[in-house]
Amino acid sequence: FPCVPAGQVAAGVDKPCFLWGFLSWLPGCGPYFRALTRKDVQIKQGISKGTFCEDVLIHYSISCCALIQEHRELGLGGESQ
Repeated sequence: FPCVPAGQVAAGVDKPCFLWGFLSWLPGCGPYFRALTRKDVQIKQGISKGTFCEDVLIHYSISCCALIQEHRELGLGGESQ
């Protein structure tokens, strides 16, 4: 379930894990909430690439890839770059 890694990524940027994991699962608005978290990951890691609209589109179309990338950026699983 994508709500688990989404909650872990949210916790990595100081958001409530359960709440953001749940919000990321909701149809229609899930990509929006995951994009908000993605923007926080980018800020935390000093990445200034992309716009919020691009983040929403990324999470709408290839959400699993985006979650894996965010997970790794925060050093939560696998190799961190």
